[in-house]
Amino acid sequence: MTNVEKLKREKAALVAEMRGIVSTAETRGEGALTADEETRFDTLSAAVEKKSAEITRAEVMANLEIADSKPVGSPEEAAQYRSMGEFVADVISSTAERRATTMGNPAQAGLLVPPEFVSGLRQVPEELTVVRNHATIIPSSEASPDTTTYVPVLNQFDDKGVYAGVTMNWTAETGTKQNAGDVAVNQVAFTPYNINGYIEVSNQMLDNYEAIGKYAQQLMSKAIANAEEKAFLMGTGVGQPTGFVGHPSAVSAPRTTAGQISYEDIVNMLTITLSGGSYVFLVSRSAMAQLYKLKDPAGNLIWNSNARSGAPGHLMGVPVYFTDRLAAVGTSGDIVLADLSHYGIKDGTGLTMFADMYTQADRGITRLFVNWRVDGRPLLLTPVKGNDLTARSAFVTLA
Repeated sequence: MTNVEKLKREKAALVAEMRGIVSTAETRGEGALTADEETRFDTLSAAVEKKSAEITRAEVMANLEIADSKPVGSPEEAAQYRSMGEFVADVISSTAERRATTMGNPAQAGLLVPPEFVSGLRQVPEELTVVRNHATIIPSSEASPDTTTYVPVLNQFDDKGVYAGVTMNWTAETGTKQNAGDVAVNQVAFTPYNINGYIEVSNQMLDNYEAIGKYAQQLMSKAIANAEEKAFLMGTGVGQPTGFVGHPSAVSAPRTTAGQISYEDIVNMLTITLSGGSYVFLVSRSAMAQLYKLKDPAGNLIWNSNARSGAPGHLMGVPVYFTDRLAAVGTSGDIVLADLSHYGIKDGTGLTMFADMYTQADRGITRLFVNWRVDGRPLLLTPVKGNDLTARSAFVTLA
């Protein structure tokens, strides 16, 4: 930690104590400070002014030393922070410096998380980020990442079918050639939605910024993955991404036996998928027991033939991922078969982080907020009818 960072953290601690004194008085309903509180507040105020002057001097000296140590025209250092902990410490000190910033706008109040730490905040087990890992990522404009992006998609409604209204005709060699028809195209709009959350850290823990970095990364990475995946699967599209489960473009395979998942159900789901693509099974964790016991018509276990081996990774050659975000076993949507390349995700403003040292100051708690923007929605508008007039889709659920 640099001297400037150390001084800023010391100043932030002083400011937090001042806020705690004021909050205590406000809690009593009086507003006025006691004599002891007034004395302590004045002492802290003087210490803050002194610390501010020290920070200014330290920053001036640091800038001069950097200028003297770098050859003219040399590239900047590759990274400003050596660890996530150092970044979190800077977030806390920067928040104290910018107390007047509106807390209601985290994107402005926070610091943009450096790219090398964003990847760390997204490093979770693959089953927690199945949709993001397999979806089509829609590029964002660096200048205005939160603007709406329109993606053209084929209009395959009604009888337009796989080829979106284009048909070829058999004619005699000298016969009149017929118009094959215009390709019917619609647009899907992606507008990144805002999502944020926070974790609480005791002020005693603030002295160990490396521990805070690991703590924040472990908790927030899973929380970020959970929030996104739930919306990508089941989102309503109102103030959040649109999920593909239950979307108008999805199709359903009727369940052979009520409350059960059978071999026939799996086969029926496969028969109403679009041709090609790369599919995955997403299965409710509550359905795990039924998958282990899945039998073919001859009574043979087809998914796990013995108790010695672990859970197979594939079913009918298709990767299987378990999740607790789908419906309970025996209800519609407890198992989904999807080609996630037909699902689009557009990221907006990157992850930002800011600290609220004041709301819970009387409890000795600092809240670390993470804020980001994202949208997701299917790139199909409707199920697609093939030449056999069967409606198929990249998103199949068991009804």
